Amino acid sequence: MTVTSIAVRVLLSDLANRGIPASTALSGTTIEGLECSAEARIDGDLFDDLLVRAATLTGDPAFGLTWARDVKPAHWGLQYLLAAVAPTFAEAMAGVVRLMPVYSDRDTFALHELPDRFVVELLTQARTAAGLRAKSEFAMRLIWEMFCGFVGPEARVHRVGFAYPEPPHRGEYDRAFRSAVAFDQEATVLEFPMALARQRQPHEDPVLRNILQARAQVRLVTSEAHWTSRVTAYLGAASPELLPDISETARHFGMSERSLRRRLEVEGRSFSSLADDVRARTGVRWLTESETPIKEIAYKLGFSRTSAFERAFKRWTGSTATACRATQTAGGGVEARRPSR
Repeated sequence: MTVTSIAVRVLLSDLANRGIPASTALSGTTIEGLECSAEARIDGDLFDDLLVRAATLTGDPAFGLTWARDVKPAHWGLQYLLAAVAPTFAEAMAGVVRLMPVYSDRDTFALHELPDRFVVELLTQARTAAGLRAKSEFAMRLIWEMFCGFVGPEARVHRVGFAYPEPPHRGEYDRAFRSAVAFDQEATVLEFPMALARQRQPHEDPVLRNILQARAQVRLVTSEAHWTSRVTAYLGAASPELLPDISETARHFGMSERSLRRRLEVEGRSFSSLADDVRARTGVRWLTESETPIKEIAYKLGFSRTSAFERAFKRWTGSTATACRATQTAGGGVEARRPSR
């Protein structure tokens, strides 16, 4: 999983403004090539680690929140320009989602339209709890600031929820979002009043927006983020019990099922094999890191019978779920192997 080097350069610029040079921030890391083009990419886990390190170097446990508040929107280039000329916040967010693969193949947003609310859900993953928290803080505060830019003083949020435990600095969340924030939620979401999300802004520019959308399409086509990585990131961030099917996934990426299948076939994969990858990794994790009964794990992964799950698990990993649980008890382990197409 990778992210664009733009994110690293923006982070280093912010740290430099706080008196922390890049040499200090990067000391002991393996991040290289920061002077290369905007299309260059780095390992996503390394960026998450750098974000956590920034919180330590600045002494700011809520660094994700404060960085999102202070960052200059123009640093994000085409994505910012497209959002700035969109007619409404809702349409701006749709543009952000379409262009996200250029910036990251592990992070994106899901947009849900309810009768009275416009919901922005963060779909992400991180190697550590600290990395997940810092990245979630930054992403959601950035979206909130964008919303405020669209609707002005009337900006308000219906609900703010984060899918992790309440941190010691929870007061910073309440101040940042001007609302009581909920933690330990099923998903990380911002719920906006639909009327405000659909409110037209005075700076919309249809002509410039069409030009920028054409440029965005070129960036998407030439992006180094492969469809295998994009789809895997999307599935991996979803709830294993409610894994999106190919129809829902294709809609998320704004294409037909046939187009998505073709793009994956070019890379030698299929949607079903990627879904199996995700189920296999989830199954191994639950078997080795929890005491959840195998029957319950099977049910959560969509199997009506434990025997069917055992057969699928052996196809995915080369070992049965029962053997995996026994091996873990004995101190060993089982890894998910890549399913065939």
